[in-house]
Amino acid sequence: MIGTFIRRPVFTTMFVLLLVVFGIKSYPNLGVDLYPDVELPLVSVTVTYTGVSPEEMETLITRPIEDRVSQVAGIKTLSSTVREGYSQTTLEFELGVDPREMASEVREKVASVRRRLPDDIDEPVVQRFDISSQSIAAFTFASDSRSREETRKIVEDVVKEELQRVEGVSEVSVVGASLRAIKLIADPEKLNSYNIS
Repeated sequence: MIGTFIRRPVFTTMFVLLLVVFGIKSYPNLGVDLYPDVELPLVSVTVTYTGVSPEEMETLITRPIEDRVSQVAGIKTLSSTVREGYSQTTLEFELGVDPREMASEVREKVASVRRRLPDDIDEPVVQRFDISSQSIAAFTFASDSRSREETRKIVEDVVKEELQRVEGVSEVSVVGASLRAIKLIADPEKLNSYNIS
């Protein structure tokens, strides 16, 4: 076959030109999609528990959830992200597994472990990974003259409000710079003197 192309240069040139012409003709019809319609076998379990340290989040929430959802068949990897007041456990399944079915199984496992979790947490959210619902823009804010808490307050009160008013924006979330918290430390002796436990 290769010998034919070497012995017949005119045929070879015409064949290559034919491929080039078909390629140029087909190029405008090629579909391009930034996020093709693909269902990735990823399921996440997200729990929020306001004001709790990362260490407590890991002990009280993340570990019990990991122990229970790891019993689901077909898991390729299991990973967790823990921040202050936030825990997310991500399960990646083998390709070919139906993500809807797996999300249903994970939901059942989380429901069975719910009674072992603290009562005052926000209900665990189990959801499939959907490319089309991911954020399309991320902004970073920093200030040399303001504290992190002040910067976060400005972002939440001004920037977030303005972005939510833009047509087509479905959700705006602010991450980072810890929220302002007030700690009350009681004096046990004074409490006893007032007969307060």
